[in-house]
Amino acid sequence: MCTATWWRPDAELANSYSFLFNRDESKRRGLAEPPAKQVTVSGTRFIAPRDSDRGGTWLLANERGLTLAILNHYAASHQAPEMEARSRGDIPLLLADCASTNDVDTRMEPLSLTEFRPFFLLSLSPEGGPRLHEWNGIELTLKNSVSPPFTTSSFKSQQVIQYRIDQYRHMVPSTDGETGLEEYHRFMHASEGALGVRMRRPDAQTVSFSRITVNEEQIRFDYRPDPPESLEILEES
Repeated sequence: MCTATWWRPDAELANSYSFLFNRDESKRRGLAEPPAKQVTVSGTRFIAPRDSDRGGTWLLANERGLTLAILNHYAASHQAPEMEARSRGDIPLLLADCASTNDVDTRMEPLSLTEFRPFFLLSLSPEGGPRLHEWNGIELTLKNSVSPPFTTSSFKSQQVIQYRIDQYRHMVPSTDGETGLEEYHRFMHASEGALGVRMRRPDAQTVSFSRITVNEEQIRFDYRPDPPESLEILEES
């Protein structure tokens, strides 16, 4: 129940990108801890919010300009073998010191994923991506390219996903991929809340919006809880 979009500028700024993410969660989950600067065991600095229930994260950016985002794979979850599940939010933390999307590919292969319920992992760096790793509970597959938006829903999955894709095409001009992105992430459906990118259901809702900006000058993580009473900005130069 999340939505990701991204944008790269023209070739002169090929090492720059923006990555936007709506996190949707059950209303029974606790409030997330806002993004904080952290350091891996190997000394790589990164910024990530934390899930207060399980301790993992759904989104991080490290000092090398790598962004990782994880989303639940609802369709495969119904078919995956029963397992004693480890939090999927541990996956980005295990990869937080990766230098590039190629590094993510290499590091994903030997991981023991049978501990984790099905997921999608998006990785994006100044040099490439996004790439999509899909774990269906049985096998891991990789797509070397994926187009925005990337979105999931546990409720009326195909209908909701298609509606959000159609809305993206309507709201975000193909000639300028950044124009309209934030408006798209704020979009709420007037009558059926589950369809909106900023979604509302009796049991779940969008709980935060994040924007990661990577360029030669900074790596910046803007985070806005939903409803947006506050805005926290953290930077890593």
